[in-house]
Amino acid sequence: LVREGAVAAFALPADVSADALRYRVFGAHTDSPGFKLKPGGAHTAAGFTQVGVEVYGGVLLNSWLDRELCFAGRLALRDGTTVLAMDNLSST
Repeated sequence: LVREGAVAAFALPADVSADALRYRVFGAHTDSPGFKLKPGGAHTAAGFTQVGVEVYGGVLLNSWLDRELCFAGRLALRDGTTVLAMDNLSST
């Protein structure tokens, strides 16, 4: 478990010999497509803090037009200290 990222566990039947044992491990990541925060892009205007973003990956922008944008993820420093953790995942 790294920064509350993922845990994988499974149990093997006791009656399976090591010679007959076959398994596959697979995984995926979902960090693309999306918007990445630009470094040093934060500023305040009209009483709101705004951040600059850039397109990351193969974004289909027309699928984003009817949704509110939100933050989800973690911001960590090089020393491993978690600065911000936001899990704002919605079903919309």
